[in-house]
Amino acid sequence: MPLSEPFTSDTTSIPADPLPEDALPLPGEDAPPGDGAPPPAREEPPRSAEERLSRYHDAVLEALSRGDAARDELLSRLDRVLEAQERSERRLAQALRENADFQIQVRRGMQQELDALRKQQEGEQFTPLLRELASIYVEYGALLDCGELPERPRSNLRALFDQLEDLLAEYGAQICRTETGAERPARTCRIAAKLPTGDRDKHNTVAASRKPGVLRGRTVLYPELADVFVFDPSLAEEAAQTADSETDHAEGGNGK
Repeated sequence: MPLSEPFTSDTTSIPADPLPEDALPLPGEDAPPGDGAPPPAREEPPRSAEERLSRYHDAVLEALSRGDAARDELLSRLDRVLEAQERSERRLAQALRENADFQIQVRRGMQQELDALRKQQEGEQFTPLLRELASIYVEYGALLDCGELPERPRSNLRALFDQLEDLLAEYGAQICRTETGAERPARTCRIAAKLPTGDRDKHNTVAASRKPGVLRGRTVLYPELADVFVFDPSLAEEAAQTADSETDHAEGGNGK
């Protein structure tokens, strides 16, 4: 091949223009066929640069309009996702509240069961029965002091009360009676009668214990019943006047 001849190919020739009009397909146009086939013949004359620029401008506007629609669709989907998330958060908060209420109920139930077991261990379930036994022991204990009972029934009754006392002691109960002249324990002793006194030091002291009390720890199974002195200022004045008159009388006798 002579060097003066230009280089050619069997399929296409190298164009002299670096940016020919047919190098890039326009939007909507078909790409040139492959496999080395020659492009189809075109009936229309080649468009000018202004026409192609206008086609590209229209294609860009169409792409932008499609982008706005896609953006609107994306925002709509985002709104739906946010609404679903809010519903999920509300459901989660409701479930947490219900779970907290359920846990509180379970704890209360467990605490009640624990208190019941503790009472059983401490024997408090027998407290109502022990109250009845203490009432029988105190109320009918006065029969032992009745002189009309024959000796045999008296001994049987005494044995019964001894058994009741042993039963109370077995469950931690004890019989208590306040001594005469001691201060009345307000929690375990009730007042049967108030006896006025002019002595201030005797106020709220026990004059006589009528019925004993029964205690089990700090639980009062049956309260004691006693007569109690109560201070009366009028009696104190009368006692002072009587003492003064006796003193004057004694001094007058000594003067004679």
